[in-house]
Amino acid sequence: MADAVRELVTVGTPDPEALAVLRDGLLKDGTPNPSQQETSWALRSVLESLGRSTYVLIVLDDVQWAGGPVFDMLGELAEELRDAPVMVLCVARSDLFDRLPGWQPASRLALPRLGPDDSRLLVSELAEVTAHDGALLERIAERAEGNPLYLEQLVAMLGDGGEPHGLPLTVHALIAARVERLGPDARAMLECATVVGREFSVEELRAVSGTGEPGDLLEELGRKSFVEHRTEATFRFASGLIQEVVYGGMAKRRRAELHERFAGWLAAGEGGDEAVGTHLEQAYRHRADLGPPDEHTVRLRGEAAARLSGAGTLALRRSDLSRAEKLLSRGAELLGPAHPGWLQVSGRVAETAITLGDVERGRLLLTEVLERATGDADALVAAHASLYLSHFDPAGSFEVARRAIPVFEVAGDELGLARAWTLVAQEAQGRGRFAETRGMLQRALGHAVRSDAELERATILGNMAASLWLGPEPAPVAISQCRGLLAAHGRDRGTVRAVVRCPLAVLLATRGKFDEARATLAAAEQSFADLRHAYADAFVPIFSAAVESLAGRWDVAEELLLRACARAEALGDAQLLVTASRDLAGTLLRRGDLAGAERWAGTALEGSPVDAPMNTAELHAIRAEVLAARGAEDSSRELMDLALREAGGTDSPACRAAVLLGNARGLALLGADEESGAAARGAAAEFAAKGHLVGKGWAAAVRR
Repeated sequence: MADAVRELVTVGTPDPEALAVLRDGLLKDGTPNPSQQETSWALRSVLESLGRSTYVLIVLDDVQWAGGPVFDMLGELAEELRDAPVMVLCVARSDLFDRLPGWQPASRLALPRLGPDDSRLLVSELAEVTAHDGALLERIAERAEGNPLYLEQLVAMLGDGGEPHGLPLTVHALIAARVERLGPDARAMLECATVVGREFSVEELRAVSGTGEPGDLLEELGRKSFVEHRTEATFRFASGLIQEVVYGGMAKRRRAELHERFAGWLAAGEGGDEAVGTHLEQAYRHRADLGPPDEHTVRLRGEAAARLSGAGTLALRRSDLSRAEKLLSRGAELLGPAHPGWLQVSGRVAETAITLGDVERGRLLLTEVLERATGDADALVAAHASLYLSHFDPAGSFEVARRAIPVFEVAGDELGLARAWTLVAQEAQGRGRFAETRGMLQRALGHAVRSDAELERATILGNMAASLWLGPEPAPVAISQCRGLLAAHGRDRGTVRAVVRCPLAVLLATRGKFDEARATLAAAEQSFADLRHAYADAFVPIFSAAVESLAGRWDVAEELLLRACARAEALGDAQLLVTASRDLAGTLLRRGDLAGAERWAGTALEGSPVDAPMNTAELHAIRAEVLAARGAEDSSRELMDLALREAGGTDSPACRAAVLLGNARGLALLGADEESGAAARGAAAEFAAKGHLVGKGWAAAVRR
């Protein structure tokens, strides 16, 4: 991928910001820094720019060697560039689809073996064999059996002086035999190149080999078809199989030495933690295979783990979740449970796994971390684990956060403080005290910004946007402030844009701007898809359903909320399940499904903390309306009064209006028209204070 991009950016005038992202990561050391999402965006930007003026063809060779992130990025590019004149041609062995059966390119062409005529033609065009007789050339073509690489290497072996009667039977054996015929210096240089990668520079070879100028040796290797020129200062293996065979033929001690030497050179320069850590990891594993680890081997393991864990932590802060999970898992596996650093790294692995949707594994690992974190030195790790696990028990999360804050303050842990203060603010939101949350969320945001944690920053800003949606600010003011949050924090942060856009979309819908609201949600959904955030499958449908409910499409809202409930339950997220169940109960009530409304309201009440009137007030109003429809006046009125008291203790016009409107409908069902009208007028006043135009229409309809 880096090879292809390196050539692309020299064409046309790519966006300077996109070019800077690529130069800081992919073009620097082959890693998708600062994150896979930003790298994908930068690639898309470069390709879109080129596609406006010409057709673009990118050829990626030996794709079977690529890792999962490359295929993720290719999938994203294919989707985003569907209408651009851009083609990505991937050349790979057929066994790629055995390894990745789920990866399906837009089209697939299986190349057959060369036929006899094509084989003879290829042999005849290789100048090195012109001195051989026709019978020998025919034998070479037959032996290759249509494999062009095998054919090329057979011809090259004859050019090296090999005997015709001694031709190896397989292409692997043939390449190995040709390597053995090289002089010691050329073979050593080829071995050094395998450690760098498929493509390598003269400077990198000097660093790994520890010798002088490798130019003459590279020219020899080029003449013998082992490597080929890419640019004046860079070369690449003529085939990925050559690199594989040469690397596999090296002694493990030799591999370890070269990987360690290259890691040292990268570390002394501008190599990132992921690249350095990967080479140190390889050095450690090869040394570990030689016998019981000595002091040097143990040191390599620790350095590799530190580098990979550091890269994973950085990826996690930037919401590059899949990459973070892989890097952190590698770091934790290297350390092992007996190492003091394992607890902290494994805690991050667990958090990332949960965010990606592997909830069971994440919870089990976090529980293990918490059980092992028994000493004073582990108090910080235990506080983080307890705080994260409290997401699965909303009723106890406030107390867990309150106890954790002093621990984080003593340690100066900005990330922990950001998380704890967010939970404290969410408890106040549940009580409907949105004005109180402003200071808490601002405090949490300051900690998140200082810790450079994108997920936490996004969560806090999402809560700020939710407070603007549900709190006392009029909708036009709230919309403006949400857009201000996006301008201040969302420009380079996909997670922030995704989270803030959801409440913003509902605010737009309250003003009757349904098309704009849907477009805003579509943009949020795309951002979440890029991030692979598992909770988005429950999170986004809740807001989409709110928009569709405001648009009067109750059937669509029901479908969305059923999906959200199923996903929240699968993830074990009690708070999301309460929210989705509450909204589903209200939707079913509007559709005339009294039994369904009652059932889902009961589910929501069971999971809701008792001191969370933002949930309970509306739920009691829903149950009151159901009872009114069934003629149970006393029970209905009792719940109406309870809902009014709960909503009256909030500073949320949205909550108070919803309860008043529900009561107005319930009272109308009971035949109490005068009381119903008064409740509807009260709802209309609350909706008007909020600038909720759709709600005002609902209240007016009840009054009529």
